[in-house]
Amino acid sequence: MTVVSETSGTPEPPDKPPAIGFGLQSRDVVPVIALLAGVAATFRGNQPTGNSAADYALSFVFAAAVVWFGQFATAQAVTVSAALGLFFTGFSIPAIAFAACALLVALAITMWRQLDRDSWVISAAFVAALTTQTVLYLPNIGFNTSASILAAITITPIVITGFRNLPERQQQHARRGLVAVMTFAAGATALTAATALSARGQVERGVDQAEDGVTAVEQGDQSQALELLDAAQVDFEQAHDRLSGPLTWPARWVPIAAQHSRALETAAAQGATLAGTAKRTVLQADVDKIRGQNGELDLDLVEAVNAELTLANRTLRAAQQSLRDVNTPWLLPMLGSRLDSVNEELVSTAADIDLANHGTSVLPDMFGANGLRRYMVLFLQPSESREFGGFVGAYGFLEADQGRFELTESGSVDVELGNGPATFTNPEVFPESFLSAVPSLRPQNLTATPDLSTIAAAVRDLTPQWRQDPEFHIDGVITIDPYALAGMLELTGPIVVDGRTEPIDADNVVDFLLRDQYVEFDPVDRAQRQDVLRVLAGQAFNKLLAIEIPGPEKLGAIFGPAARANRLSMVTFNEQENAFLDRIWLSADFPDVGTAVDMVGIYGQTGTASKLDGYASRTATYDVMVNPETGAVTSELVMVESNDAPADAGDYVLGRGDVGGPAGGTLGFGSNFLALGLYTRSTVESLEADTAYRIEDAQPAFSYDRHRIFFEVPLGDSAQVTARMSSQAEPGRYDVYVPAQATALVGEFTLTVRPSQGWRISGFPTQQDGSWTETFALDEAHGFTLIFERGE
Repeated sequence: MTVVSETSGTPEPPDKPPAIGFGLQSRDVVPVIALLAGVAATFRGNQPTGNSAADYALSFVFAAAVVWFGQFATAQAVTVSAALGLFFTGFSIPAIAFAACALLVALAITMWRQLDRDSWVISAAFVAALTTQTVLYLPNIGFNTSASILAAITITPIVITGFRNLPERQQQHARRGLVAVMTFAAGATALTAATALSARGQVERGVDQAEDGVTAVEQGDQSQALELLDAAQVDFEQAHDRLSGPLTWPARWVPIAAQHSRALETAAAQGATLAGTAKRTVLQADVDKIRGQNGELDLDLVEAVNAELTLANRTLRAAQQSLRDVNTPWLLPMLGSRLDSVNEELVSTAADIDLANHGTSVLPDMFGANGLRRYMVLFLQPSESREFGGFVGAYGFLEADQGRFELTESGSVDVELGNGPATFTNPEVFPESFLSAVPSLRPQNLTATPDLSTIAAAVRDLTPQWRQDPEFHIDGVITIDPYALAGMLELTGPIVVDGRTEPIDADNVVDFLLRDQYVEFDPVDRAQRQDVLRVLAGQAFNKLLAIEIPGPEKLGAIFGPAARANRLSMVTFNEQENAFLDRIWLSADFPDVGTAVDMVGIYGQTGTASKLDGYASRTATYDVMVNPETGAVTSELVMVESNDAPADAGDYVLGRGDVGGPAGGTLGFGSNFLALGLYTRSTVESLEADTAYRIEDAQPAFSYDRHRIFFEVPLGDSAQVTARMSSQAEPGRYDVYVPAQATALVGEFTLTVRPSQGWRISGFPTQQDGSWTETFALDEAHGFTLIFERGE
């Protein structure tokens, strides 16, 4: 039986003489322990209110109070609290260290009770101090606020028994203090709630007006945008004045209520920041004003806009951080959702401003602000495929100097680019598969790789040699195929070509360049046909440079699809410039995905001097079996290549009849000789075709293995290639990435994923057998992430 002191209410340790002591008085030591525990608690950095002064004070009072109760708590309560603290630590450091020490001391003073009363009280207070440090460092388990709940459970035995055993006068003080605190908290919360309700309409109206204002900016309605953003700023500022006023000050000392008060105030302040920044950006940094006109870009305007965008960018990032700081798990769902709404607008606006800021920071150099920039333009022809898309049919040099730009030269890569001997300076930096196409001797094969940076490096190395001019520098490469040329003609209008009655315009240029030109012009007169491509491309560029080029919004609408499909691309030799080009989809580097991602890159290249690829189509089906438990993946990829060229298309389209086939012998009349490259990290177990074929040993390329199969596609028929593969994914999920080759005709890809028995795909509609199927056009890259869960 525990003996309680008649004078202090403190539980006495059992009589187990002889008692030993520390030689200290509890009335002198316990206040010191409480003081030290309170100070230590302030160093934890907990934020029950978000108000620094209140947080320090509340942390100090919490720890000191628990220690004070601890000296009066029962032996069992002290031990249970220490044990609970250890159980809830989840082995996190330093919580487990504090908890282990607390439990050891508690066991010592409850099982080894040879302590005098003062020494036992000091030890109990010490255990309580260690327990408070434990709960301050508890981790969240399962959900964000769990640590606070576990902390309350842990200290409850100490607080309850300690309160019951308090001397009568101290109990009275404790009760009065508790009533005073609760009254203060209720009053402060009520005042804040009333203020919030009075400001609610302004905040919601401000959010709606800010959203509508940002939408008006995106749609180019400047006057409407300014009106809405100005009204939103006024509403937010008025709401902020109310929410930061004296009526909300008391709540800043009340946990949870303080967080709501601060969140409301911050939301209003940052809403005003959003509206004001957006309004200033519309007035001072209108990116849409940056337009090329008559072959010139106003670089002073670009730099002025960039300065404003830099300021706006910093302001919005600071606003986002402020919202993140106040959006805690303790907020009520209604308020949390409103904060999320404001933050979403900030994120969207900040992303647009950051992109514009990035663009205006690199454009001056790209347009020759610091000296002449020369870009080689490659006009590609997908009717004769290469892995990047099509072979190089013509070239041009686009020069930019102090904001002025012009196409200074254009012609055929076979004749006019230069005929000087050329070799790669450092061939080891290029993939072997690219070197085997010998682009140093055949410039039309510069696109025999799916990576634009590789093409650009080759162009920079070889062009001065071809031109026999070591000082002829190249600062970047631009590629354009017929689909991108259609976008140019949408801006410039039609172009008249000698020898053709109907003008070439955005609607017919793709068909003309891919197929019709080979029928309309004499197949024997190759020079005339190449001159048509050169003249057409050159005139389109010159007309484009002579008009007022529209702003980024319209350019994105016209050229965005072509850029995403790698039909219009650009790369320089500057990292910051390329980072911007990548953000606007113009960078066409070969994708480098994570090692756990199933990469399925299919790239074809014709092996005949024909234009059969203008009539070729490709479909692919990829059937994947996944064991979510182990991550093991087995798959079958079936690719069907069709040859739909008309039999009377002529030799220039159908090719010569004396070409050797992939497996020996002669290629059939009109047959396409394809070299298909499969880029993957998977282990290719087998690769075969249903027509004559041969396989080349796999070669490393761009962190993948390139498996190559050569096969014949008969005229008016198709050929099927099948690859069986195995790979390893992360257990519980499957990631797949399918890049797209810029072929003459857009292909189609069907992906089917089947989890092993007992698993199902989460968040996607599946078939009765548990499989998921998606069919999509290969007009741009596609990536999917599937998460698995246990199921029937």
